[in-house]
Amino acid sequence: MRVVFDTGSDWLVIEGVNCTNCKNNTYDFTDELLKEDGSFNWLDRRGDRRYGSAYLTGREATDTVCLTEIETTCASDFQMFIIDYQEGFDSNIDGILGFSSGGRGNFGGSGPLYIDALKEQGLISERVFAFFLSNELDEDVAPSYMDIGYFDPSSMSRADDLVWLDVLPDDFWWSNYVEGIMFTN
Repeated sequence: MRVVFDTGSDWLVIEGVNCTNCKNNTYDFTDELLKEDGSFNWLDRRGDRRYGSAYLTGREATDTVCLTEIETTCASDFQMFIIDYQEGFDSNIDGILGFSSGGRGNFGGSGPLYIDALKEQGLISERVFAFFLSNELDEDVAPSYMDIGYFDPSSMSRADDLVWLDVLPDDFWWSNYVEGIMFTN
């Protein structure tokens, strides 16, 4: 499934097989219900979610959620939102995976965060993720990727120049007060 890694939201929301108007891949939880481990479970909470111009309705559930086939990216009993109707989703995505900071901010609380589940389950030691974004049309450049639980500085031109900034602890967004910032080539 193709999901947007969204640093401004908290839930994993994915289009379910029962979605009445989803356009692409859908999560077939009926296959999950047949698994011997019984990892998929519906929760008794229906609701809706808004993401910019997108409006989603559905139901909460739990399951084992993996980004890849590597076990260190599999959070068991992870709470998510299965979409059964959507308006405004781009036809190129099947869902959104929230990577917000986890602060409460003005929202009164934060939803289940994938990065927190991985740390709580001992699959990663640090609550860290990093993106390497590239122009994948250029054959001489490595493809984009994401590190979870660590970051690999080997793609940086000068890793010694990395500066860590503390984030505001109660803010929902990844934010900090800075007086200035400069980027150089």
